[in-house]
Amino acid sequence: MGITLHGGEPLLMPKKKFESICDRFYQELSPKVKEFDLSMQTNGVLIDKDWIKIFETYKIKLGISLDGNADYNDVYRVDHKGTGSYNRVEKAIKLLQEHDCDFGILSVINPQYAPKVLYNHFVNNLGITGFDFLWPDYSHDKALPFLPIKYGIFIKEIFDCWVKDDNPNIQIRFFDSYIKKFLGTSGLIYGQGSIDLDNLHLIVIRTDGDIGPTDELMSTDPATVTWTNTNIFNTTLKQFFAVPIFKELDTAFTNSPDLCKKCCWENVCGGGGIVNRFSKKHRFNNPSVYCEGLKIFHTELFQYLIKSGISAEQLKSQLLSS
Repeated sequence: MGITLHGGEPLLMPKKKFESICDRFYQELSPKVKEFDLSMQTNGVLIDKDWIKIFETYKIKLGISLDGNADYNDVYRVDHKGTGSYNRVEKAIKLLQEHDCDFGILSVINPQYAPKVLYNHFVNNLGITGFDFLWPDYSHDKALPFLPIKYGIFIKEIFDCWVKDDNPNIQIRFFDSYIKKFLGTSGLIYGQGSIDLDNLHLIVIRTDGDIGPTDELMSTDPATVTWTNTNIFNTTLKQFFAVPIFKELDTAFTNSPDLCKKCCWENVCGGGGIVNRFSKKHRFNNPSVYCEGLKIFHTELFQYLIKSGISAEQLKSQLLSS
């Protein structure tokens, strides 16, 4: 079980209040749940030694939002005065590393950026060993700013850097997740391809107590997907998971889009990210808006696994299994 504190920006919360919330989690969950993790997604600019003590006390794993070096990151990640966040985030990263804190970097894919520059900056300049690349939350109802193939070329070049580096200490979740899929086990990322329905869905609890499916689905059609008219004060968990959207999501996760049925990558791709499959017309019965880009990555990964000693027969059996 995992609880992630997200935002907005969770570090805007007063430290004492934050600690009281973490105390409540432990008081309520420790007697009932064998294992649970606390994590947080933050822009990192407010991290100081006092926050680090809190992270250590409650064993909080951090995700830091950073899109690359200052030239890349500060294009979009700016404060209310228009000042970029890079210098403050870099300072926070060094502080976290000094205290051996558990953290990773989350970076949004942007084909305008040079993948090799970005990878080298994370690994060689900042000394980051764990990071991931997020596909922007575009659906079929909002046009991509770049051709899908551009996103595929970007992630392929990042993958090539990772392979060339050949450093087992560098963990990139998107790659690890798809390698697992190609080898016949479950992926690591909720909403990417098929999921194990024996596990519960990711849910969001908002500050007013409203609850709904995972928040990236806000990029689909909030009125029919994420706003469930349920609240922690008036709804049981059983009632919540009986909301129609979860039946729709279950169907989407266990059934690839119709147009994907004859694709050789169907079993490992499952149509791509659930958000990127959506349209108001066909709901989740669409291939990912990044379909052509994902095919580039899948081809690259297939070839890499063969070169790494995985037999073509084993891989094909996974791709062709029903």
